[in-house]
Parts: sequence; structure tokens; C-alpha cells
Amino acid sequence: MKFAIWMGLALAVCLDAQDVAMGARRGSGARLESPYTLEIETPHVKWAKPLPGGPIHLLAVPTVSEGRTLVELAQRLSLDLTTVSIDAAFDVNKWTMCFGRDYGARAERGDFSLIYGYLEQELTGPKHFDAILLQTSHGWERLTPRAREALVRRVREGAGLVWVRPFESELSPLAPEQPVAPPSAAYAMLEPGRTEASPWRRAGEHYITRPIPVETFPFAYLENYLYRAAPGATVLVSSGSGHPVAAVRDFGKGRVVALGYRNAGLSWRMPMTARGFVPDQPWEAFYALLCRAVIWSAQREKDAAGEWRVPVAAPVRREVEDLKASSAIIREGDAVEVTWRAPKPQTVDLVDGFGRAIARAQGTNRATLNAGRPLTHSGFVVAGTEKIPVRFAAATREWTDYEVIMPWYGPPTYQPWMTALDEQYRKAGITTLANPERDFKLIASAGLHDTFGVYAYRNANYVKRKASYAETKDKKYLTRDVVLQAPGFEDQLRADLKTRLDRLAPLKPLAYYLADESSLTTYTDAFDVDWAPAALAGLRVWLRGEYKTIGALNASWGTTFRDWDAVVPMTTEEAQQHGNYAPWADHRIYMERDFVRALAAARRMVGEIDPGAPASISGTQVPTAHNGADWYAIDQIMDYLQPYSGGNQDAMHHLFRPGMLLTGFTGYGTTGAALHHQQWQRLFYGHTGASI
Repeated sequence: MKFAIWMGLALAVCLDAQDVAMGARRGSGARLESPYTLEIETPHVKWAKPLPGGPIHLLAVPTVSEGRTLVELAQRLSLDLTTVSIDAAFDVNKWTMCFGRDYGARAERGDFSLIYGYLEQELTGPKHFDAILLQTSHGWERLTPRAREALVRRVREGAGLVWVRPFESELSPLAPEQPVAPPSAAYAMLEPGRTEASPWRRAGEHYITRPIPVETFPFAYLENYLYRAAPGATVLVSSGSGHPVAAVRDFGKGRVVALGYRNAGLSWRMPMTARGFVPDQPWEAFYALLCRAVIWSAQREKDAAGEWRVPVAAPVRREVEDLKASSAIIREGDAVEVTWRAPKPQTVDLVDGFGRAIARAQGTNRATLNAGRPLTHSGFVVAGTEKIPVRFAAATREWTDYEVIMPWYGPPTYQPWMTALDEQYRKAGITTLANPERDFKLIASAGLHDTFGVYAYRNANYVKRKASYAETKDKKYLTRDVVLQAPGFEDQLRADLKTRLDRLAPLKPLAYYLADESSLTTYTDAFDVDWAPAALAGLRVWLRGEYKTIGALNASWGTTFRDWDAVVPMTTEEAQQHGNYAPWADHRIYMERDFVRALAAARRMVGEIDPGAPASISGTQVPTAHNGADWYAIDQIMDYLQPYSGGNQDAMHHLFRPGMLLTGFTGYGTTGAALHHQQWQRLFYGHTGASI
């Protein structure tokens, strides 16, 4: 029998997995912040480590998803770290650094009070900080009034501040050029205005930028926000349009550095398309820039005054131009025609993501590559110093005896330490991710979560309908966002699947998951759906097949309907008053069976779009009378499942369909977890918080 484990490590699903996103819960009272460590090393230059005079005492506020940036700095500069990790995304805050009893207690939609409270505690507490490294994903005003007041006081009294992506305040040397628009939702990231893509240049001589070759940064992949310099600020770096990108100012006895690049936490926001095209040297220069900003703000530049030979990527002499391949998605055995322009013959390689040449040819401006077997979904065609990206279709969909599938797969932007991250993933046994740019097997989402369920953090319509029904008892509110029996349901389902799968289906993913946390209502919530006209029409058709005559139905239900068009079921409350539960039970049975029909239709359509592809649903729910979770029936139509463990579901599915590919939707400490959560954490990013 083959098994797989689905490791929900990014949004860590723990002991009480059934109430994902159902609201913050009271935790143990422990500080839900994990310390950063240097256990996992990546290549680096020890610019100021050891630092004469001892480490800089730094309060750092990284995001969760790119928290490794702080470890990269700590490898290069002696730092005594205190951290408060605050991500732009509420769910990444919520499901990381909190486990077991603390699961989900760290943040909630629009409610970041706990983690911003941690920052307030550090800023108002007795601990001394030489400098503070801050990124403000949710804006300056999101910091509590006491935190803002304490930060201003600390800087005025001599602490340094390095502020990435600043907002207007009395502290900042940079302010957004235009008024800041409120975010689309209370829990969304707050942008400080528009961005531009432009080369940068140093605006003057300064310790921070003196050795940093900012003019050579990879501007094809970078942006900066449109800022203006605040009164009294000194601009260190400007964009080609004249907008300040880096500036400093004195504030009382303290120093402030503002960095206005478009960011991913503390780091540059660099798209995944940079992978393979941006060498390590610009990143090393960027880390050196951040280190020098921290040193200067802490007034320790005399301790780190030695010569910094910051590397510059050597200019590339381009002999090959206009490199093209006949196919952007390549299968094993394909003949790929490659063309280019060059003054002399070239050797051309087809390289997969591991750097393996799976085809090689030579020619003058043209060659044919016969593709061998790739081990990744991403790669390059390389000719001389030029390369272009390509993708590979999987040569096989064979499951190994133990697939470890992780749907959320790392930071959303390119980071130079991803190779090291992937090595840790492999040590943990992970085989499959949801991003074809990473060098793993591919799991793909059909994205039907809102069709087959209601996530609690997208439940506004559901909550409104339920409240309206409770107030009015009008059955028009007893319906779903998506009516499964609507005349155009299957056409829309097919269109949605085609749109979502067309991009990845040519890559032949290992499998698809149709939807997550599916339910007729939301999770295990009791709500007597569906009374939409189309649903009731479907119910009547089903009842005629079950009872044959209206008399037989009336005898069973204890009702007096004259014809089938008059038949309506009963709500829970009505059935209790009626004393006969058949009108309610038949409605529930029909909805349960029609839920299975709709899932089966989606499964069939996936097979039409990508023949031979296995499909599943994930985050399964404990069966109730209302949520449609007839697992015996669902198990017969799915190729494999990724169940939660509540109600012994993992064992139940195996009993219902022996030999089925079974997965466990597992996180730290729940079914099948191979390592204690702190062991997992130490594998990732070099710190003990799950920054995935």
C-alpha cells in the first residue's frame, strides 16, 4: 500500500485542525515568538563578525516568511538578537510559532494585537537596544500608541533605527510622495504608495553606501517606492527619476536610516523569475548594505571601519543573442529546436533545475536538442553566456511508497538561500511542493475551495445569511454562495477548472487537490441548506425516484402535499415541532448525495483536462448531518485523500476504501508527524520559527 503525508507547514495545522481560521483562541500564555538561530549556514562574508567592542544589541522585526534575511545578517555581523516576527499576512502570523494548545492564538483577521503587543512590550521594557531594525507591513499607525511613543523616545535618547519601507512620522527621513490609501481589508498589507522600476545611484559620500556598488544592482527585478525626503534628511541613494531610495537623519541623540526599496519583509522583493539570472554577488552587496546601515545607526562605525571589498558581478560579454527554443514546455524525448545569433558555433545545453544537462548539441545559430529525462519542472536552455527559462513535463506520475506533500512551499519571492532551504526540505523527507519553480514534484490546486466550502476567513456572506435567517426565519436565506443544482453550475465548474488548470496541466503534476476544508455549510456548522429554488427542484426529482408516488411520501413524512411541485422539506426546528424527522432527514440525505455528485463532476472534469491525473480533496471534516461529509461515498470517487485526523478520519477512509492512496493533512504534533515541531523548525531558515 502506498501512503503520502501532507505537511501543512506554512499554515501549520496542529492538534485542533478542524477549526482552522475559526478565530483566535486562548493559548497557554507563553510568548509565541521563536528565537532565531545560526544552525543552518549559507555562504557568506563575515563583514563585521566578530565586531570589536562586542555585538550590537538589536531589536529586529522581520516577517515570518522571509525571516531568514535576519539570519543572513547575523552570519555577517555580530548581533545580540531580540525578535518580534510580524508578517504581512494574518494567516502566516497565525499558524506559525504556536502549537498544540497555542494553535491559532497568535493573530486573526484584522486583529494583530498580540504580536504588536509583543513589540510594545520590547519597546517599553527595560532591555537596552543599540539599534532597531523595523519593517512596517501594516503601516506606522498599526503600532500601538505606546509602542510609537517608546520608539520615538528610544531613538531620541540614542538608539539607532533602520526602517525598511517607512511611513510618514517624525522619525522617518523618507515619507510617501502621495497620501497613503487604506488597505482593501483590515488584515491586508498597507502600501506606502506607487512603485517604479529604475536604476539607482549614490547621491553622496557616506559610511553606509561608500563600498556598496548600488549602481550594479539587478534593477530588472527591483522596484522602489515613490518617496520624498523629509526636512533635515540626507539622501544617500536616488532613483533615476530623482526619488530618494535611502536616506538618513539625526533624531535627538539617535540616528535613523530609511530604506525605500519595494520589500519582502527586510529583503528586496525580487520575483521568482530572477532565479538563475541574478548571481550571489548583488545579494551579498545588499546584505552588506543592511549590515552597514545597522552599524551606522548604532553609532559603531569606528568598530567596523576596515575595508569592505564588496563583490561586484563581473560584466558579461554577450556573444550569443536572440536565443529561442521551439517549446516552452518540454517532455522527455522531445526534439527542441533552438536558434540564436552568434559570430561562431556554440554548444547548447538543456539543463534541469539541478543543473543536470539532459541534452547537448552544437551548431551555428541553430541546433536540435533531444530531451532526456528531467528531474525537475524548471530549467534552462543555455548557449554560451545566455540562457532562457523552460519548463519540463513530469516523465512519470508514479507515487513512491511515501510521498510527503507540502502545499505551501516557502517565501513568495526569490531568495538566494532557497537552495539551502530545499536541502532542509529533502532532509525532512519532503518530495512534493506546489511551485513548479522549485526542484520537487508538483502538487497543483484546482482552487475550488469557495465552490465546495466556506473558509472562516471568507465567510462574511455565510454569516450574514445565517443571521438574517435567525432574525426572520425566511427560508430564502437557507442557501449557499454556490448553489450546486443551479442550471449553469457544471458549465461554470468546467470553465473554472480549465482556467485554473490550463497553466499547470501541461507539466503533468503528480496530483491535484480540488478543494480544501470542503463542507455544505462551513466546517461542521449546522445550517439547513439548501432552499434555493434549483436545490428544491432537484430534491423533488430525487424524492420521486425514492417514493414513486406522492401518497407514499406523505405517508412517510406525515404530510398532505397534493402534488410534487408543492413538496418542501422541513428545517431542524420544524421537524422537532412536527415530531417526524423524515422531511428533514430526506433533505439532508439528498444534499449529502448531491454534494458527492458535484465533487464527482469536478473529479471527472480534471480527468478531461489532464487525463491520468489523480485528484483529491484536503482538510476533510468530521461528518455531521449538515456538512455533506459522506466519506464512504466520497472515498469511492477520489483517487486519494488528505484528511484531517479529527474523528479518526484517517483510519475511517482506509476502511471505506482499502488500498486507497491515503494522506494525512498533518502539521506539528498530529497524525504521522515525523519530528517534534522544534525539530522541524530548526530545519528551516536557521531559526526555530516556521517561516514558510
